[in-house]
Amino acid sequence: MKGKTCRACGYTRSQDEASPEGQCPNCERWYIKTDKLGESVGSGEDPNDPGLVRAQLAEARRRREREQANAAQTTKMIGCPDCAAQISARAKSCPHCGAPISAGSLGPAYAHPPTPADARKKKKNAGPVAYLVALLIIIGSFSVAFNDNNASSSSGAGTEPCEPSDAQCWFSEHSVDLTIACKPEIARRAQYQYEWTHGFLGQAFDRFTVRDDGRIRAFGDKVKFQNGFGAWQNMSYSCTFDPEGNEVIAVTVN
Repeated sequence: MKGKTCRACGYTRSQDEASPEGQCPNCERWYIKTDKLGESVGSGEDPNDPGLVRAQLAEARRRREREQANAAQTTKMIGCPDCAAQISARAKSCPHCGAPISAGSLGPAYAHPPTPADARKKKKNAGPVAYLVALLIIIGSFSVAFNDNNASSSSGAGTEPCEPSDAQCWFSEHSVDLTIACKPEIARRAQYQYEWTHGFLGQAFDRFTVRDDGRIRAFGDKVKFQNGFGAWQNMSYSCTFDPEGNEVIAVTVN
């Protein structure tokens, strides 16, 4: 309000005044009242009428609310790199998790969070690559299994087939079928994009239990899911597989 002139006393406000912006530093009267005072004198209204004062204050409050609403609509929102919450682009730190916000810490995924349509498009485009990687993993698994079988055959003939009572042998015998059947079911639990992290020769399942009826429940944590803000989160999963029926019984992801 630099340069504002009070209609009551004629004092012109300077840049370094300590009083509130809406108050005259000289006579300490509010500009909204003195401005309306000049209008009221010309119109014949009583400037001291309580009803007029209340109406003026209500109008000023509504004007401030409109200005604040317009300012909020024009403020650009971004996603926090740490917690993915929506915050103002002018914020220096996240009010939700306290993480500092800098230009270098913001990527395009946070400045423009993906819509569900964008996420589905990315997931669709990533499909062929994911299938190719899965095919290579399957080929590698078959190669390892074939070499193991050759080594077993060369070490001695007449080896008895695995039984569920020998958990390690039973899992090794059916791990390839389990992986082929379970991984697509786990991937279907992703709402947006997903990414396997076990690498080319890694294993998707590193822990397992075998039930008396031969069903295998395998566990792992080698996948990441993308949320609606574009952030990635490591997921843990389990898959119950029936080797005799070669089918998935249950899948959990959390």
